[in-house]
Amino acid sequence: MPGEGDEDESDSSSSFTAAVIGGGAGFAIGGPAGAAAGAAIASWLDSQQEAAEDGLSEHHSALLRAAQATNEIADERGGKSASLYLAHIDGDEYGVDAEDGNTRNVLSAIDGDPDLIYSDVGGPTGSMIVEVETAEALTTQKSHVLEQLEDYRLSGYQTVLAMPAGQKEVAEEFVEENDVRDPIYVVEARAIGEFLY
Repeated sequence: MPGEGDEDESDSSSSFTAAVIGGGAGFAIGGPAGAAAGAAIASWLDSQQEAAEDGLSEHHSALLRAAQATNEIADERGGKSASLYLAHIDGDEYGVDAEDGNTRNVLSAIDGDPDLIYSDVGGPTGSMIVEVETAEALTTQKSHVLEQLEDYRLSGYQTVLAMPAGQKEVAEEFVEENDVRDPIYVVEARAIGEFLY
């Protein structure tokens, strides 16, 4: 398996293939609508390939990508007390340096198990509680997602909604349409490291 942040040739090849297919469709449609359609098709194909390669669901694949990106930033810039906690997947299995256990009861004020908790109290990268969702879940599990985004808030921690590649805009619309309480940060799971800088 490639190391953290590494891309092997198959990753580049599948992304290139998705881009070519999406670009071809966008070109055929033409104009801004074609560009948007092409980008959406490329992103969808890329996310499907990523999920299939990992043997994970779309949700778990996005969670893994968020954990890998967070782990990389924690290693590079995190303080001595930086800790990463994951729910639903075993970090060791994927080369992610996460604390033992899951996210339940990590923060006593939080009832439930957020997908990812990153704590760097007093450190340079901050702390966050992350809920990973998919565009489908925002529709099919709307009330559950809204409840989580309200419940997974704690002073000193940023509340983050992380999405699979190409689904950030859908999540931003969801947050706006449902008047999700600020502050809420919406990011693509694989780019969550940029959020921590």
